[in-house]
Amino acid sequence: MTNPLGAIAPYADVSDMTIAITGGATGLGRSVVDALAHLHVRKLIVIDIRDDIFPELKAKYGDKVETIAFNLATAQDADYVSLAGKVSQAAIDPADGKPHLDVFFGNAGILKATAKKPYEATKDFDLAELHASFNVNAAANAMMFKLLKPLLESSQGRFVFTTSPTSGRTADTKYPSYGSSKAYQEQFMGCLAAGNPEVPVLAFDPGRLDATGVRAEAYPQEVPGAQPGPSDILEPLLLLMARDTDIANLRGHVVQVNNVEDIDVKGRRVNKRVKEADGSEGFAVIIKKRPLASRPGEGDVVSCFVTSHSRALVGADPLPPYDPNGKTLGEIYGLPSEQIGNKMAPV
Repeated sequence: MTNPLGAIAPYADVSDMTIAITGGATGLGRSVVDALAHLHVRKLIVIDIRDDIFPELKAKYGDKVETIAFNLATAQDADYVSLAGKVSQAAIDPADGKPHLDVFFGNAGILKATAKKPYEATKDFDLAELHASFNVNAAANAMMFKLLKPLLESSQGRFVFTTSPTSGRTADTKYPSYGSSKAYQEQFMGCLAAGNPEVPVLAFDPGRLDATGVRAEAYPQEVPGAQPGPSDILEPLLLLMARDTDIANLRGHVVQVNNVEDIDVKGRRVNKRVKEADGSEGFAVIIKKRPLASRPGEGDVVSCFVTSHSRALVGADPLPPYDPNGKTLGEIYGLPSEQIGNKMAPV
């Protein structure tokens, strides 16, 4: 079988495509917006509650970006119908006057839906917490799939959404509503994928990303900068969106980023890093494929790559040298630079 992820994203063709994304103002979503704009999409439709960031996006990308302010946490049926109408309007191609939507990327998520401290999450939750988490992390994608399916089908488009590496399958007391809502999302979207073969449904699991924001509050033992950030893991995600990627064997599956872990000299868990032949450094990452609603440890390894190309794709600064104990990276990890090159390659 040909490896469907056997090419790196700079060679993936997203030019002249129309892509809508929830949660595109910050975090992983913002990195995706920056990368897609760089790769010459026709139109980016950014749906987010953070309308304070919209002027920055418009100033940077002009008419290429259409912004829609929307609160997924409180949305009702009529709100979603209105949102779908706005997306369809924004997706109109001036060339023929008809809407075309190549990809809907359901990326928005709530990690902490209330101001409560993480360690109180299993003792002091309330209905508002549960409603907000399930609305944003699960119901939003189901509703948008239902309402945009005719447009995606007529456009021969696809529906992509983000999931979580734990997805409620482990008893994480930090954010139980987040994990369980993500698990529900995978189950329900798996049902939609099976029952609606006309529109491909694909999922992306970014793995454990760098400890910043509320994640840093919940997991203080994680080392900032020791795990990939959003701009590090874009390559496989962008390939799920690209028109020239063979997705036949990815429908109804999760493409999952697995960090290649190591322990630093202080006993802390960090992601393995390697130096490439051109002298740049990156995180070593393995790509796996697993069926929707399966356990994160299941699935097949399909690729490996080093993240420096992904960072360059969005103009992010190169990783600073990481030398935990005075040795070269090759000596630390036993990985010569040619073992993992700067292109994704079959394992």
